[in-house]
Amino acid sequence: MWVWLVVLAAGAAATSKVVTVFAGINFQGENISFEVGEYKLPSGWNERIESLKVDNGYELVGVNWKNYYMIWDEDAPKLGYFWNNFISTIKVRSKTNELVLLPNKFQSIAGTYFSGLSQTCHLNLQPGNIIRDNESDVVIKLYVVPGYQVTLYTGLNQTGTFKTFNEDQIPFKWGGLEPMSYKVIKAAATATVAVVIPTTSIFSTDAPPIPSPTSTSDNSSRANDLINACDYVDVGVIVGSIAGVVVIVLLAFIIVKKRKKQHQQSQQHEQPYHSLNENSNPPMDIPAVHPGKDVIHGNTEDNKSSKQERVPTIDTNNNTTPSQDRTATTSDRGVDRRISALSLSNTNFELDVSYLRDHRLELVDLYVASNKPLASGAYGEVWLGMYGRQQVAIKRLKSRERTQVQMFINEIILYSQLDSDYIVRFIGASWTRPIEIECVVEYMNLGDLRNYLVTHPPNEFTWDQKYQSIVCIIRGLAYLHTYKVPIIHRDLKSRNVLLDSDKGTKFTDFGTSRAAEVDDTMTNGIGTYQWMAPEVILGTHYSTAADIFSFGIILSEFCTHQVPYTNLRPQSGKVLTQHVLLQEVCAGRVRPSFDGEGVPLWVKDMAFQCLELNPDVRPNALELAALLTTFRDKFHIK
Repeated sequence: MWVWLVVLAAGAAATSKVVTVFAGINFQGENISFEVGEYKLPSGWNERIESLKVDNGYELVGVNWKNYYMIWDEDAPKLGYFWNNFISTIKVRSKTNELVLLPNKFQSIAGTYFSGLSQTCHLNLQPGNIIRDNESDVVIKLYVVPGYQVTLYTGLNQTGTFKTFNEDQIPFKWGGLEPMSYKVIKAAATATVAVVIPTTSIFSTDAPPIPSPTSTSDNSSRANDLINACDYVDVGVIVGSIAGVVVIVLLAFIIVKKRKKQHQQSQQHEQPYHSLNENSNPPMDIPAVHPGKDVIHGNTEDNKSSKQERVPTIDTNNNTTPSQDRTATTSDRGVDRRISALSLSNTNFELDVSYLRDHRLELVDLYVASNKPLASGAYGEVWLGMYGRQQVAIKRLKSRERTQVQMFINEIILYSQLDSDYIVRFIGASWTRPIEIECVVEYMNLGDLRNYLVTHPPNEFTWDQKYQSIVCIIRGLAYLHTYKVPIIHRDLKSRNVLLDSDKGTKFTDFGTSRAAEVDDTMTNGIGTYQWMAPEVILGTHYSTAADIFSFGIILSEFCTHQVPYTNLRPQSGKVLTQHVLLQEVCAGRVRPSFDGEGVPLWVKDMAFQCLELNPDVRPNALELAALLTTFRDKFHIK
């Protein structure tokens, strides 16, 4: 009997599900239970979780696609507005008390939505100031996770008039007052658990009641009552049952303790949600700068500012790109970049490849099939390879610096989510150690557009052929810009457009791509300068219209077969310097040339619309697609 109980207890402890999420509040409706582990929610559940139950000693980490997260280590009868709608993945693990011990800017216990660009300031248990991109922005919404309360102050550093909120405020109203700082705490418990002492033996329905202890009963009376009660009970059964319960509890405790220790050891170097800092290009932030602000860190060339450093752009298409100034903003985060948020100032942080495990390729099936790379840049190379019987391109980094490698992992994660005939197809990732990770994509046998334009004169690359390539580029942009969360490529240029004799024209290189939301501002200086839109150069807010401007520059390359602006020379006869050229572009005083052999009128017409200084005037990708159809019919393009 005892052996059976021990086996039963061991099996229950080894396979138990410790967290259950419900589609209704107060633990009602459909539900799913989870063991310890990491999970992507099934389709439809990312906007349905209304409540959840958590076993003692465990916690659930809910993460949204922008890598913000919340932790529940006790039952939650209601999740509230924000987390009901935005959990995309969950992690079930042993209890850590992380919200208290490691407060950081990825934790989102409360948050303020602003007017203007409608960015969000996420609040945690570390008191701080509410940072706005613009001083004129005002709070229009406040969300608070149930079970917590946020106190808002009209002055910085928790000074001035204050008010405490225990629930969502949509819309936010505070008598015209505007919050400047905050403090979040866990709300005091409002209910106590009642301990009920049974008045009847649980072993016999006709046994006399066991008196509840009272202050007036003496010891002998209580002893006699207990003895009398035991006359109706099989003492052996009682003792055996109690002993069995003790053994089961002890065994379960030992097993859980052992599993917890193993789980903690396995997570010692991989804690994707133990974020010490928020980052703008995860994981790239340093703590204690300004609450709510991001700081980009890469290969620093100087220490002039904690907010601005020079980060070399990875370019694997034989086009050395100068270092770009990347200015940190509040919300420069890529789509589904699920990475460790440990500070990259600590060069010993562990690389997070957990979200690529489903895409990992068998090393025995993958090998390099060339003696030299197809393309090489300052920080990466692309090699011809074979995966099974399929020709592939293998993208590698030259650097083993962890910051660069994690950025590369982020790019691969984004790549793995895209599925379009106009984007180079992602095949998988390969690594022995994460520091050596490679990205494997389909091979495009004609190389990049820049090289193809140089090696093929206009009589070999006709406008009928160019029209087909232009159609593919526009359709690729339409796919990115109408994605579930619109994606800005941010480095659209001829080197990142690949050609194939059978597969046509496709985009590649998403190392600088990112999601564009109405609550975001962008990082400045991203891209290659000849293709950069004026608003990107100037460091103002930009959107998918920046890609449209870059596309207009590519149209000039179709016309001239030359790098943009190479025809512009001042009186000295020398090529314009980068600084002067960028100034002239921003002022609208220069445009790339569209002179070339047999250039159709519609090309210039479309290009000039794309190169408008005002991004709001430029056509979007869908409008460009419709415009191309009009041109095809009007000019009888094949």
